[in-house]
Amino acid sequence: VDLKGFVKLVDAIGGVEFNVPFSMNYDDPSQDLSIHIQKGLQKLDGEHAIGVVRWRKNNNGTGYTAGDIGRIQTQQAFMTAVAKQSLTVGNLTKVNEFAKIFADYVDTNLKTGNLIWLAQKVSGMSADDMNFFTLPGNYAVNYHGASYVTPNIDELVEAINAYLNPYKRDVTADMLDIMTLSSGGKLVSSTGT
Repeated sequence: VDLKGFVKLVDAIGGVEFNVPFSMNYDDPSQDLSIHIQKGLQKLDGEHAIGVVRWRKNNNGTGYTAGDIGRIQTQQAFMTAVAKQSLTVGNLTKVNEFAKIFADYVDTNLKTGNLIWLAQKVSGMSADDMNFFTLPGNYAVNYHGASYVTPNIDELVEAINAYLNPYKRDVTADMLDIMTLSSGGKLVSSTGT
């Protein structure tokens, strides 16, 4: 997904009312990124919305105490607000505009049949039908001086089958190819290869 598509979608639905959890003041000239948004309930246009979901800390180092996990929680809350706004009666008439944004800003290998199936599933949903899920795992792994998240494979398989699996049979760990650390501290794959 091109980030410009996110901005266009938020603008297409008329902005999103969202309770910004922090006053956000961050500048990164190398990315031409400047985020300056005040804490509190407000209607965000696309440019401010992308700032909220990208922000992790202020120029002075203050920010989410949980780092990226805090940012993920804000992103999930924001996506819930987007869903509620998107599924209002006024926005249901904008299906063609949404489809054009999708075509212009999303690159996918899904076939047309897959997209139609997904669209049919979404068309009968309300925002209350949506769930967000954070990968279960260890978020404090330091491996050769770098930080990693290592998934808990058993919990992940359980979540995939509960929330994501469109098939009639359960997904098993040996069907996934997930890198994680063994109890001995070695990098291993869930498939054993």
